[in-house]
Amino acid sequence: MTIQSGTHAIESMQLEERRYPPPPEFAKNANAKPDIYNKPFEDFWKEEALKRVSWFQPFDKVLEWKLPYAKWFLGGKLNVCYNCVDRHVEGSRRQGRLLLGRRAGRSEAHHYLFGFAA
Repeated sequence: MTIQSGTHAIESMQLEERRYPPPPEFAKNANAKPDIYNKPFEDFWKEEALKRVSWFQPFDKVLEWKLPYAKWFLGGKLNVCYNCVDRHVEGSRRQGRLLLGRRAGRSEAHHYLFGFAA
């Protein structure tokens, strides 16, 4: 059954072709540049994983795809907490701030400072 909405059937509204290009200044500072589409798929993800994630044990294989299942970065081991928090405070500053948020009905937020011994 096709449901009509004005002059268009719902099925015809499922194809979205509008484009919203980013402002030039935003695109200039983006991590992804148009040349990412020129790289082979697995090479792209291998490069990104090695550049953006700290691995405790390197992976042997980027992808194993046996439909409908995909396994990424086989053999690799990482610590999610380390990658989300610790690696961002390493270096010269050696201190970070964690904002846990506000409780319902209260205006104060809970901030926790953490650091590493030098």
